[in-house]
Amino acid sequence: FKAKYMKRLQVIPILVVLILVFQGINSYVSEDRISTLGVIENDNIVKELDNLPNIIFMIGDGMGVEQLKAASLVEYGVLNGTIMDYEFSDYGLYGTNDIENKTTDSAAAGTALSTGQLTNYGRVGMKSNGETYVKNILEYLRYDFGYSSGIVSTTHIAHATPATYVAHSNSRHNYEEILSQMLNHELEVILGGGQNAAYIGNKNKAKTLAKNSGYDDIATNREELMKYTNTSEKLFGIFGQYQFEGGTYESHMPYELWRNTTLDPSLIEMTEAAINVLEKNPNPFFLMVEGGRIDHAGHRSFNTEEAYETKNQLNIIETIFFEKSVKKAIEFAKNDGNTIVIVCSDHETGGMQLIDYSGLSTEDIPNKDMNRIDQMSKRLERISLLNITWQGTAHTDTFVPIYAYGLNIDNFNVNQIIDIFWKLNEELGSFPVIDDYKFTINDGVLDYYVSLKDLDTSATKINLFAISNDEISIMNEINIEFNNMAIMNYNNSMNIEFNETVEFFIEIMDGNNSVFSLGSENNLIAQQVVHLKPIFETTTITQSSSNQTLSETMLNSTIVSTSTEINENTEEDTTISSKTSNENVYFHAIPLWLSGYAIVYTRRKKLN
Repeated sequence: FKAKYMKRLQVIPILVVLILVFQGINSYVSEDRISTLGVIENDNIVKELDNLPNIIFMIGDGMGVEQLKAASLVEYGVLNGTIMDYEFSDYGLYGTNDIENKTTDSAAAGTALSTGQLTNYGRVGMKSNGETYVKNILEYLRYDFGYSSGIVSTTHIAHATPATYVAHSNSRHNYEEILSQMLNHELEVILGGGQNAAYIGNKNKAKTLAKNSGYDDIATNREELMKYTNTSEKLFGIFGQYQFEGGTYESHMPYELWRNTTLDPSLIEMTEAAINVLEKNPNPFFLMVEGGRIDHAGHRSFNTEEAYETKNQLNIIETIFFEKSVKKAIEFAKNDGNTIVIVCSDHETGGMQLIDYSGLSTEDIPNKDMNRIDQMSKRLERISLLNITWQGTAHTDTFVPIYAYGLNIDNFNVNQIIDIFWKLNEELGSFPVIDDYKFTINDGVLDYYVSLKDLDTSATKINLFAISNDEISIMNEINIEFNNMAIMNYNNSMNIEFNETVEFFIEIMDGNNSVFSLGSENNLIAQQVVHLKPIFETTTITQSSSNQTLSETMLNSTIVSTSTEINENTEEDTTISSKTSNENVYFHAIPLWLSGYAIVYTRRKKLN
């Protein structure tokens, strides 16, 4: 901080007094303020976990209504015979546009599903400005609610859809960056393809990577996955051991039609394994499952008769096995009694149209008594009797389906893709969401902005934190009051100068619960904090009912010194002022020798 040296203290006699005072303050802080502010310390869970539901969120990438109809006809002999048609109480259709285009991609769509915000084509967990991280549902549930969590996909694990639940990047193709962020979360389950992806290397490198990231149970083939399915409490599995067309290795898991069952597991088996691992955790869990190769089949060319037949086969069989994975989720949910299952899509791919199926028998269908070869033969025979057309090989703006099981809310109507996040938010009690935030320092002036959305308008405080040298300080505490609107924007400036690296983040209080903005490592910084030393004054802000924007208001702030290299006890006089205030607030910091703490007190001086 910018400060003026005042006077030298007599070290020996005064130090004893200061330590006694410090102990009293430290006791006050650690016992009362931490629980009140909801800051996570020593892995304590912030929120009350009783009765919070498990959530299994299942995405058929590229799956539209026509894909599901075709799959149902082939597997069950009727148009509407899937598990979603007779077990799910809520059904709807919604649009999948991104912030600029009617037709989206999996990164922008996955970000919309996971965060409730629209963004640009190709961005992963980022706002359209390319600067602000947008916190996703997995991060809210894991870090603010204490959920365990897992990711399952038939794509390679750092592909666009799984990436939007674990990472923040300006490009979906930054696979190394995405993988690093994924591993930093230390998820209980990661299962997917990518064993031969360039950013992984090979099976041995994958094992080393997982081991170095804290995973002891590591599966690189189906046999290993089956071994760990019923015993593991933390599981990393990476697959994809097959040679693709043309003799080159593909990074994703094989299409189900071409899967070698002795090498790679199915999506059904990975889903079941993930649920088995997560249910061992005493806390509720969030699991994202993606049938990613429905989309890849939709992208395939159909310019020859053989290519047309192959595209139909791969697309429909991928959809069939995605639906059978949903069955595994529903089996668990029905037995558990407190699990939500959402089945949806990020977009449709290829523009499939089911023209005619009159030649298809309603009875001569695959059955469980058949072996795999006979089942697949029967499916291929039935697919050949469908008259299907394709619009092309790209994504379309066709509305896609959503199914919901286990919800308590009365209305699950959704119109666009971001509504799904907010319906889950409502189901979980309408926790506040940090819609946007920004911190800038120019010429000693800290400008910060926060926008929050709270469906039930029950948020009560905005807290601004500074973290330096692994210690945290509360700079501002702002009491807020909503006026019947769900969105609130807040701006403020203060003059301040730091002599050390400082990172800022925001906490939103809602009763005794809280949510945090993301830190530079994309994890919740508060989890890494050891010391919390809040000494502050409070300002109350009421939301503007005319334009949803708060006026700039001076907030009296306390900055706590965290330097651990102090050799002498000194008293420093620090001035923090605002362009909207007629007062200067002086903060006196008396550092405690070698302690890393400071006793801070304030006095006001009226400006002339």
